Amino acid sequence: LPHLVPKTVITLAGGLHERVVKEIELSNPSRKPLEYEVRLDGAACFCLGDKTPTASGAAKTSLRLEPRTSLKVEVGMLSAFSGEMSGQLFFLSRGDGVGSSNASSLVFDLKAQVSFGQPHEELAFEARLYAPTVFQLTIAPPPQLARALEGGSVRVELYEDRPPLEAAQSPGSGATKR
Repeated sequence: LPHLVPKTVITLAGGLHERVVKEIELSNPSRKPLEYEVRLDGAACFCLGDKTPTASGAAKTSLRLEPRTSLKVEVGMLSAFSGEMSGQLFFLSRGDGVGSSNASSLVFDLKAQVSFGQPHEELAFEARLYAPTVFQLTIAPPPQLARALEGGSVRVELYEDRPPLEAAQSPGSGATKR
């Protein structure tokens, strides 16, 4: 079916737990209103507007575009997982030809590229060499994903940031710094 071939790929790139939104502008040049069923299929990270992504990854809504007007539709991504995800956004024409115009259906491929993004918090400690340092760390998911992660597992990564070592150089020792 040629009317279900995707028009383009909408790429949403961002960090983990970061909301990314892009707009699609639809215009109606006709004298009758257009009616669409808007359907979102694919990965659970995609959402319409400022809504929270659904657990199943599928969302439906209807849209009415009045004559000689335009409307911006937001498609967003809020991911709980890193990597690449895909989906499709459908604008299926529901015009009857009498009260509203028959329009072409529109399909867009969605692609999410999720990286680790910026850390939510950084902690710095100083310690003597080989001396253990004890600190308390509170682990909590971002509020917008707390419900989605119930009963799941959380990954914590700790990185050690070591200051550069300076080569000791004394006069006449012949040691050089590189």
